[in-house]
Amino acid sequence: MTLRRFVMGEMTWRELRDFIAHLPRNSATGRSLFGEVADWTPEAEVLANIWEWYAAVHSEKGQQPTYPRPKIPDDN
Repeated sequence: MTLRRFVMGEMTWRELRDFIAHLPRNSATGRSLFGEVADWTPEAEVLANIWEWYAAVHSEKGQQPTYPRPKIPDDN
């Protein structure tokens, strides 16, 4: 499936929305929507969110938590 179908009128707006919604997270569109998190696996993203929540809960009241955010391992 290509965007040419949309331009030529062969694809509806709904089909285009579904097409974009099901693109891989590491596609150019996914990187644009999700930023650096696009390279993370869903498990790593959940773990990072839990880590942020834990640091926020255990920081002193009224202060921004100071902690290193987990980094994405580079496979290169």
